[in-house]
Amino acid sequence: MGRLSPEQQALVVSNARVAQLVTRRGAYKYRNLLSQDEIEQVAQLALVKAAMTYQRETGVPFSGFAWSHVAGAVIRHADKERRARQLRAALGKFMKLAMRQGSVLTDTPETVRVEAIEQLQCGLIATTLGMVADAREGTDEPLICRETIDAVAQAVAELDAEQRTVVEQVYFEDRQLKQVAAACGWTVITTRRRHQAALTELARKLGQHAAEPAARLPA
Repeated sequence: MGRLSPEQQALVVSNARVAQLVTRRGAYKYRNLLSQDEIEQVAQLALVKAAMTYQRETGVPFSGFAWSHVAGAVIRHADKERRARQLRAALGKFMKLAMRQGSVLTDTPETVRVEAIEQLQCGLIATTLGMVADAREGTDEPLICRETIDAVAQAVAELDAEQRTVVEQVYFEDRQLKQVAAACGWTVITTRRRHQAALTELARKLGQHAAEPAARLPA
């Protein structure tokens, strides 16, 4: 809570029960959708944001203001996760159809087409990063050329500090996202977002280099 004033910190500490109660209710309501840890992180972040935006002169008690803010944040996060699951299910259907019928892009909704292309690009980037990591450590002939290794190194170096940290720790230090979050003092949610943003940015930067691993993998 380094960015909070002493008064704001006091509001967070004295109203911690708000986040706890919202977490408890959310853990039951969304038990098939979100983990309790994830709900707790969302609730705590929302409580801090509520303290930062609260204006005492409005006359509204902070406890009520915080409850609305925290509960709303959990509801929005759950809705976002529900939509993401629905989209992943649609993507799975799209990929099955693509494998059976070849190109089905003309029969697929625009949002699913765009998401499918982005996911495929990010998957290729993740594969590329894994091969670069293997090439750094291994003594066998790498499955990726020197030009691509250099291009990946340059693209990673150009990421912002947070995204670069996630990429280096996940792919080059073999850490899980939860471990990265703990080491950096971030929430798991924030770490996931930075990981996805990094893959998307690398896909944009690397272009054709990201397609190389798919062509070089053994049949």
